[in-house]
Amino acid sequence: MDFGKAKLIDEGNGLIVVATPTRGVDAGSNFTVAFDASSGEVVQTAEAHLKQTSESSGIAKMWKDGVSVVDKEFTNRDALNLGPTADGFIERLNRCLSNAGIPAWLLAAAAAGCGLGPAAAKIACIVALGIGAGTASYWVRYALDDN
Repeated sequence: MDFGKAKLIDEGNGLIVVATPTRGVDAGSNFTVAFDASSGEVVQTAEAHLKQTSESSGIAKMWKDGVSVVDKEFTNRDALNLGPTADGFIERLNRCLSNAGIPAWLLAAAAAGCGLGPAAAKIACIVALGIGAGTASYWVRYALDDN
């Protein structure tokens, strides 16, 4: 772990997210912990090891709360296959990612590994994919906002 590069997000909703890059693995690999700000209890842990294999694909290995949830290669096409969601979350998140130049295969990995839990869990998981903490927080809030 590279604690000198750890990032902290105070969501302002009782959640604190701490993201720490991991050393000795590919860039973007990260370990993230989400805490309840009032009790200090861990809400969720997420870890991701990422390796981009081409301009349009990469391998993602992800764990949530210590349980392996993803271990596969994703392509940009996988993000297209996610299809629309009733609440539009995936579509808005994909728009944000694309606008920021983040490869679509990371969205597919996030959808596979992060699931559709509460915003706090989505942020912690997306940050574990190596996407900046403030950026992930903004994207998830934007994607959840249906206005």
